[in-house]
Amino acid sequence: KLKTEKSPSLINACYRMMPYSNFTIEEVTYFSNPLEPECFTEQAKITVGNHIQKFNNEMILRPFYKLLNTNHTLAQQRENDVYIAGIISKTDSIVYRIPENYRVEYFPKDTIVSSHFGKFEQKYTLLNNKLITLKSIVLKQNRYPKKDYPNFRNFLNVVYKLENQTILFKKQ
Repeated sequence: KLKTEKSPSLINACYRMMPYSNFTIEEVTYFSNPLEPECFTEQAKITVGNHIQKFNNEMILRPFYKLLNTNHTLAQQRENDVYIAGIISKTDSIVYRIPENYRVEYFPKDTIVSSHFGKFEQKYTLLNNKLITLKSIVLKQNRYPKKDYPNFRNFLNVVYKLENQTILFKKQ
């Protein structure tokens, strides 16, 4: 374990990375491996408010922070090779506490998408009044020729689509 931080600069950096508008960061912890000093793990404990859309007796939410930057559109064509300078590995887990007067009506199926570019995985577990979600992605370090770009683009678009699935809760 590297350190647990409550310093304003590190917490502010964490705030800038989150896609939510109404949340608080309770703690940020960094872990490192002395054998791989260029890699680290950041673990943040956050509380998100108003993340659920309510409609009559239903609640809908999108369960995950986006592992990949989805703020840009992937071009149809590519002029250069695709170069991933280092392995990109991200994992996110969230535990949703389900109000006692609600039940989970729908949540996405567990999914694994593999290609020679990498692997995306998401899992859901319903346990008592909690929905536990886990998602991870690994993009492999490599230089991919531009002729492989349509397949790379397709892989990322599948991941984007899976990341935007919703969970439905119904009032009992």
